[in-house]
Amino acid sequence: MTDSYRKALEQNERRKQMEGALKKSEAKYRQLVETAQEGIWTIDADAKTTYANSKMAEILGYSMEEMIGKSVFSFMDDKLVETAKRLMKRRSRGIKEEHDFEFIKKDGARIYAHLVTSPLTDKRGNFVGALALVTDITERKQADEALQTKDRQLASIYNNTSDVLFFLSVEPDDHFRFLTINPMFSKTTGLAENQVVGKLVREVIPEPALPMVIGNYKKAVREKSTVRWEETSVYPTGKKIGEVSITPVLDASGVCTHLIGIVHDVTERKLTEDSLRESEKRFRELADLLPQIVFETDERGILTFFNRIGLSSTGYTEEDLSEGFDVFQVFPPEDAKRAREAMRGGLGGGQTTPNEYTMLRKDGTTFPVMIQSTPIIHDGKPVGLRGTIVDMTERKRIEKELRSYREHLEDLVELRTNELKELNERLLKAERLAAIGEMATMIAHDIRNPLQSITATAYNLQMRFDPSDTQTSRMLAIIKDSVNYSNKIIADLLGFSKEMKVDLSKAALHSIITDTLEQVTIPPSIQTVNLAESELVLMIDREKMQRALSNIIENAVEAMPNGGELTISSRKANDSIDIVITDTGTGMTDEIMRKLFTPPFTTKAKGIGLGLAISKRIVEAHGGSITMETALGKGSSFTVRLPIRQALREASSDD
Repeated sequence: MTDSYRKALEQNERRKQMEGALKKSEAKYRQLVETAQEGIWTIDADAKTTYANSKMAEILGYSMEEMIGKSVFSFMDDKLVETAKRLMKRRSRGIKEEHDFEFIKKDGARIYAHLVTSPLTDKRGNFVGALALVTDITERKQADEALQTKDRQLASIYNNTSDVLFFLSVEPDDHFRFLTINPMFSKTTGLAENQVVGKLVREVIPEPALPMVIGNYKKAVREKSTVRWEETSVYPTGKKIGEVSITPVLDASGVCTHLIGIVHDVTERKLTEDSLRESEKRFRELADLLPQIVFETDERGILTFFNRIGLSSTGYTEEDLSEGFDVFQVFPPEDAKRAREAMRGGLGGGQTTPNEYTMLRKDGTTFPVMIQSTPIIHDGKPVGLRGTIVDMTERKRIEKELRSYREHLEDLVELRTNELKELNERLLKAERLAAIGEMATMIAHDIRNPLQSITATAYNLQMRFDPSDTQTSRMLAIIKDSVNYSNKIIADLLGFSKEMKVDLSKAALHSIITDTLEQVTIPPSIQTVNLAESELVLMIDREKMQRALSNIIENAVEAMPNGGELTISSRKANDSIDIVITDTGTGMTDEIMRKLFTPPFTTKAKGIGLGLAISKRIVEAHGGSITMETALGKGSSFTVRLPIRQALREASSDD
């Protein structure tokens, strides 16, 4: 056997060993994928399924073979297809991310899943599809929703209970502070919420009950158990006697950090009952004198009182009522259903709104009515409804005549109305600007000097304190930031009240947007994508336009408190350039959109509502416009349209 032949045999043997190892490895990883507890799903660039492991097929209720070749969009409803397409585009750009999504199983059931997604590329780096690791979170989602429902129910109980409820924090030196109170607290004591919440107990509870109250609070903290007592105090509403219970709330280490208080008002219970009977007698006598129908029902809808005008208007008698009269029989079937729903709402604790119905007389004739009712409360519980019924027959006749007259006048006044509306808008704008200008001048004069003094004092303090004193440095920084913020408000007011003039010069759009983004603080949870074309050049007031864009970007950032994506793009259309700023935030309601550019309007805790109004004035001073589109829960998009000026085209040709 020659050496070359022997080497060939050895190489052949090694190759067989490698192939065997490769097959074992492939089988091992295939088994790992097929038995994984997470769904593994791959799609190609056309969004068609190329692979799904058994867990993925189980999640969606299909077999692995059924899923192969199906479009990913066939596993969701139409509303989510656009979202999925947008996410697919992000994969094609090489973006990896995690997100929740909703799918539809083969049997039509909806499931919620958590996806960890990554793009798939070929050897040359070209996008060829996407990979997702899928976890079924339907049970967790349902549990979260159940928890939210329970929270809402508890909040409803807290706000609608007939007892006084309050929540206290336990602070050092035997101090107890009110954190929340329910509406019944204010109703019982006559103390407004702002007179109680945030105050120490000793600032709210009057003498001579205060020492006993503090002593019982301390006892509850010390013994870590509920303490009960009867308390008498005098409040703006008068003398109140309550059965009080206070329960400690312990943290994980067993330390009492809060107290929950419940007070049941038992003041002059018998006198109240006597007063109620007398009041009911006066009510019935007065109701019989009214020109409107007055009624009362029990919680089942049985009529317990109908005044004289009610009987005469419907044709029924006292004898009819004495036999257990169902109030819903005075309505046609379609209105009876609405009336039952309104009664359920009223007995649920809320006052029903006025509603129109058709009522049936005993003889079968009908007439239109307006009904308004309120719950009858006994011992803190609704036991029926009390309300009034207004015959709308004459009103309906007058409304019909008025509609005819109004329709005749509309054509005659439309032109004049439009002219007056336009004139009024210009007048209101001028008056608003004049008022803001006057206010801004006074603010600038009266506040800037104190602000300068505060700044100088803070600087002197900073020079005196040791720089290593971080607490003092932080407090001085807060002072500096607050002064700067106040100066910005003054500058906004002064700038908004003055005539807007622009100083135009050539500037690259991409550079303007880049500089603007550097001026705005954007949290790490927000991904910024600058797609503005670098070759676009404008005749523009660079400083003012950066201010206008920064106001819009700050608005977009604040709309994404939980993070999201901020995209800035540009496009050239005819003789204009569009700058589009898009966020994936909370979106806005129609009411907010109508007021968005009208100063002073804001939905924020800070600010005076001039930012977007100033942006609009700056853009309009350039001969441009701002438009906006939004969708609740999906985000908003601002489009700044600027003209391509003749001067720019001439300058470009000269270059």
